[in-house]
Amino acid sequence: MHLRLRSTAHVSLFRIIPAFPLLVLAEHGRARIRTHGFERVLLPGHRTALPPFQSLELHLDGSARFPTTCSLVVSTRAHSHSSLRGLIAQQAFVEPKLSTIQRFANTLMMSPSEIRRTLFSEGAAMTELCRTQRLMRALFEVAKGSVTNSELKRTIGWGVQSDLESAFHDWFGICLSSARCLAAVAALDQFDRLHSASASGMQPPFT
Repeated sequence: MHLRLRSTAHVSLFRIIPAFPLLVLAEHGRARIRTHGFERVLLPGHRTALPPFQSLELHLDGSARFPTTCSLVVSTRAHSHSSLRGLIAQQAFVEPKLSTIQRFANTLMMSPSEIRRTLFSEGAAMTELCRTQRLMRALFEVAKGSVTNSELKRTIGWGVQSDLESAFHDWFGICLSSARCLAAVAALDQFDRLHSASASGMQPPFT
């Protein structure tokens, strides 16, 4: 799953917590990542691989003259996790609207109370795990551009009466509309570069 962002201003995204391995690719401009209290500058061509559940801050230091483009790639291919926490979080990201405690209980042949006790022993809670990964999935879904807030809620299994916009902003530090703009501008920029390369007979640039 791929999220490509392009910014012409200083923009920060906080609490990016993938349930799967995450690859951060710097394409243009200057980006910074912060994890475990340490900050690293990513210059064009740099890439950083992060393990599951490593919280990440992403700072795009773009400007009108020097935009910053950066991609986040989550690899969901056959990556198993030994803990119940990891298993539930991964499932909540891949199939968020089907991730309920009763479904997990049926699949794992455990009672809901057993699931809660095991998660507690691992320092996690069912509600928070699913909520975090639904927000993560929402971040990647905005890359599709045309999805409405109602469609997004249905896709990630968010309650109809629950305020997704506020939850998204409180978690990542940017609003849904801003995330859509970052993804939409990146998509347009990629289309322009591929079209130019095709018209000139050149090999398309790395995407």
